[in-house]
Amino acid sequence: MDEGKIIAKGNTYDVFENPTKVQVARLTGCKNISKIEVIDDYHLKSLDWGVVFEVSEKISPSITHIGIRAHDFAPAEKDDVNAFDTKNSSLLEMPFEWEITLANGLWWKYDKQIDEHEFVIPEYLKINPKDVILLEE
Repeated sequence: MDEGKIIAKGNTYDVFENPTKVQVARLTGCKNISKIEVIDDYHLKSLDWGVVFEVSEKISPSITHIGIRAHDFAPAEKDDVNAFDTKNSSLLEMPFEWEITLANGLWWKYDKQIDEHEFVIPEYLKINPKDVILLEE
């Protein structure tokens, strides 16, 4: 619910996996949300982060934003699909995870291993095309 109106319904797993709308994504904890420019049926550019992404499903005309959950990033090689550099990122150690804020504004959370007190940010990160959430306003 948002301002007394139902904006999504269904079982919890489905709503979290496919929030469909920007506000639903925010309410489910998605931290990385950006307006987009569509390039073609399966590619778009994030206007807030300046990154081009490949997505796993055809982009419909109603899609205006994307969402990426902070735990869905993975270390990458430069030429991987949806890879981008991590130059000038900042690192914050939390009790159970590392919080990395990238220079472009993306936010990555990485679970800490037991007794891990050092972490090196990889040179590149990637996001699987299936983990790019297509959103309507």
